[in-house]
Amino acid sequence: MDEIEIQYEDKFVAFVDILGFKNMVINNEIDKITMITRAFQERVLINKKDHDINFDKNVEITSISDSIIISYPASDYNGQLLYLLLDLIYIQLNLLSKGILLRGGISFGEVYHKGNIIVGPAYLDAYALEHEIAIYPRIILNESVINSSINNYDPVHSSSDSKEYLNHVLSCLHRCEDGFYCIDIFNQEQECDDLASYNELLSKVKPVIELNISNKDIKVQQKYNWLKNQFNRVMRKLRLACSHDSDYKVYEEFYSSLIIE
Repeated sequence: MDEIEIQYEDKFVAFVDILGFKNMVINNEIDKITMITRAFQERVLINKKDHDINFDKNVEITSISDSIIISYPASDYNGQLLYLLLDLIYIQLNLLSKGILLRGGISFGEVYHKGNIIVGPAYLDAYALEHEIAIYPRIILNESVINSSINNYDPVHSSSDSKEYLNHVLSCLHRCEDGFYCIDIFNQEQECDDLASYNELLSKVKPVIELNISNKDIKVQQKYNWLKNQFNRVMRKLRLACSHDSDYKVYEEFYSSLIIE
């Protein structure tokens, strides 16, 4: 057996918890568990195919019971944080439409992550964000992670490129009342194939939220009430935008109908 040499490197690390996973195991919902694992693995593999070999071999994903850890290198490719965010947006939307919630944290710093072995301060930071701060079904990060992403952006790029990259990162996020950023999961039309598929996804999500805000389990209620508030915030924003744009005014009534009472 080869000896393992632990050498830290700077990476963006996401620690994601699958909410309700324990009940899936107890109820022997193997198909659902398989679907969740596949959703993570397939999305990361899709991203890896789009990049060079150095980037490929340094992106890692590990599954530990009800948790998934993904790490992206800080040194091999520009836009690492953005690609990680896009992975998580895709996975969140895919699973949420099936009634599966995620909670997590994203950190930046030193970590060793190879195969099923992960250790280092960045891993502990991401775990702490998920376990102690996130509370609701959101994936959070603080401003220092965004700043680290900008600082690691290739200096050969112009300042206008860096600004465009920052704007793209921020378009994925919402600033929460507690000062943390979270993935703005419902406000991601640009990450769907087209407006029709985005609207179809929103239509699937609404009944999932409505069904669970009256769940007998108070903790489940709290999670879905938080989601309801986020969903309504985005629907009102979309409705207002459509009311001021003649090309999209036809959708004003649609977004209004999605607002959950």
